[in-house]
Amino acid sequence: MACISHLAYEPPEAAVSKAESWGYDSCEFFDCNGTQAYVMMDEYRTVVAFRGTEPNRLEDWVTDFRRRKQPVTGSPAFGKIHSGFDSAFTDAWASGLASCVANSQHPVYVTGHSLGGALAMRSVTEMLSNGWPVAGLYTYGQPRIGNRTFAREFNKRFKKAYRFVHNNDIVPRVPWVNYWHAGQLVYLTTTGEVIKSPTQWRTMHDRFRGRWRRWIADGIRDHNMNDYKTILATNLESYQ
Repeated sequence: MACISHLAYEPPEAAVSKAESWGYDSCEFFDCNGTQAYVMMDEYRTVVAFRGTEPNRLEDWVTDFRRRKQPVTGSPAFGKIHSGFDSAFTDAWASGLASCVANSQHPVYVTGHSLGGALAMRSVTEMLSNGWPVAGLYTYGQPRIGNRTFAREFNKRFKKAYRFVHNNDIVPRVPWVNYWHAGQLVYLTTTGEVIKSPTQWRTMHDRFRGRWRRWIADGIRDHNMNDYKTILATNLESYQ
């Protein structure tokens, strides 16, 4: 899923070629008002991958979040969701993405990095509301998308959401006020370890250590999707 989230930043031609080399029979690109996603299918699964914030716009995007407090919109089943994420998702969903996923005959996995992670989580709420089975959600450096009620209801209804956060990555800390994370935290340390559901003390200690090692604020640097992918690949190799 990390590799596919990284692939989502590629232009369609390159992404389709790479997906085919991985054994996917089809790879369709959706683009609606700047919200972009790929749907990849093979004989076993369907993967929906939302594209995140482009690296050259990340700092401006985070700064904008700090300045503007957009209201949350109502969701009957899950509580309230940030209106910016909700409108971006709704545009893409109505553009043909929904029908593509609905017609899938295989388990559906959803993934995304940064803004793509927020849209991925929003898409899972939509699928569950429609009674469509979701096999798993994997997000990387994802911002918060809803209020406390949303987080509680999401965790109650869906148990296969994994939220990966790398050390001092700044994006999972926005929006700041009245927004809460959902899903199981998987934390990547400054030295490249992977820890599932760490204690608050463990993450605080490691974040301080990360800043101390680099002597500069590394919140933007730790958001790099390639680093997420590299750390996870290294740890995967240690288990094989």
